[in-house]
Amino acid sequence: MINQFSNPSLVICLINLVTLGFYYSFYRFHFYRFTESFLQYTAFAFSIFSAGIALGLQAFLLNWLPNGGPYWNSFILSSFVEELSKLLGIYLFFRKNQDEFTVTDGIFYGLVLGGGFGLVENILYFINTGLWSQVLRSITALPVHMMNGGLVGAYLMMFLFHKNPIFK
Repeated sequence: MINQFSNPSLVICLINLVTLGFYYSFYRFHFYRFTESFLQYTAFAFSIFSAGIALGLQAFLLNWLPNGGPYWNSFILSSFVEELSKLLGIYLFFRKNQDEFTVTDGIFYGLVLGGGFGLVENILYFINTGLWSQVLRSITALPVHMMNGGLVGAYLMMFLFHKNPIFK
């Protein structure tokens, strides 16, 4: 019988989970103490949904234009698609949960969604990379996804609270 889980893969998953747990607990306990756990789990579920949307869009764009060049791959295929899918996930999260949210809520739940997105992305990148690249990705890419998610969440909440009917 083939062993599906090797020691390096378990170490990589553990590194990613520990890194995500560290950043989550840092933001959770230092900046945003009052939140419902159900909403946190829902935001994490929407992060997995956003990662799936990003994978689907990237597969569609790769099928449509397989050799787009480095600028296409880095700016459109990677950055734009990932941030658009995170924006869609955060927007759907806030529209599904009809609670009274503030900009601080947008930042926190954007951080949660960005962290889950980065975790899924790191686990998927593990297929093609080694241990040290995963360690580097968990230290660099995971916090960047969380910060971008927080920024997207903050600006989305400012957009949703805007009083001008043109923006609604």
